[in-house]
Amino acid sequence: MKAKIISYFLPVVMGLSLSIITLIGLVSVTLGSCDTEHCTDKDYPMWCSSAETCCPSDMPYNDGHGSCWGTLESCRSTGHACEHCWED
Repeated sequence: MKAKIISYFLPVVMGLSLSIITLIGLVSVTLGSCDTEHCTDKDYPMWCSSAETCCPSDMPYNDGHGSCWGTLESCRSTGHACEHCWED
């Protein structure tokens, strides 16, 4: 009887350990992926994810190099790919 209990002990402990590690991983991924507010300055409320910068609301386009533009045409004149920024 004692040998039977010991033979089940290792698989149960390993399964429990893997379950705990998986649970910790899922919790850390879930908590780590929470949206954070990027643009805290009220004068620059538009978040441009590709350049990771904020732009003023009257200049909602970004050329990916940190420059903000008022129109898509003016942004495209730089020759870079342009992005429309969104209010954060």
